Parts: sequence; structure tokens; C-alpha cells
Amino acid sequence: ALAAADNRRRLAPLYAHDRVQLSLVGNGANAQLAIDVPVRVERRLAYALTALLKPERLANILRDENIGSHQAMSLYDSEGVIVTRAGGPHQLPGETAEAALRTGLQASGNALLA
Repeated sequence: ALAAADNRRRLAPLYAHDRVQLSLVGNGANAQLAIDVPVRVERRLAYALTALLKPERLANILRDENIGSHQAMSLYDSEGVIVTRAGGPHQLPGETAEAALRTGLQASGNALLA
């Protein structure tokens, strides 16, 4: 479980921008993907609903897409941290993307970069 202060810090961008966010909770083998969804009551942001997934479930989905060794697909959170990946050069969940990619992810909000 997350400490209340850590959870508030993690959810601060959701409350600031009122949009869905992804983040990595924990690290290494214990890491989980948090999918945070803003919930509105009477048109006002009231709270966040969070689902936690094990990143390897996403890796299994990516693997099912038959991504070749010459291809790569990675899922990053809003801070540019790798949540899961398939194909391409080996990167571990929790590693940070290069500066240019982080800038692109942060500038575009919800982004699909190819």
C-alpha cells in the first residue's frame, strides 16, 4: 500500500490536469501500473479511481502482437518512466526515457508516439 503522502504526490497531476494518467507504483519485481481515472460528481472532479495492474500482463499483450526483434513497443507513464515493453533493445520497467522523448510525452498530454 502507498503512504498517504506518496499517493497525494502521485495523484497531484491528475487533479491539476483533470485527465487519466498512468504511473508506476513500486519498483523491480513489485512494481505495478496504476491507471488513475478522474471521477466527476455534478461536473466537478470529486476523486480518482485507481486500478493496479502487474506490468507483465501488459507485456503479455504486447508479446501476443508478435512484435519482431527489429521493432519495439514501450508504454511510458506521464513522467517518461517505462511501465512495460516488448521487442527492441532491452529496457527495464522503472528506467527513464531519454530527455527528448520525455519532453514529447509531457508536451502532448495523452500521447501515442510512433
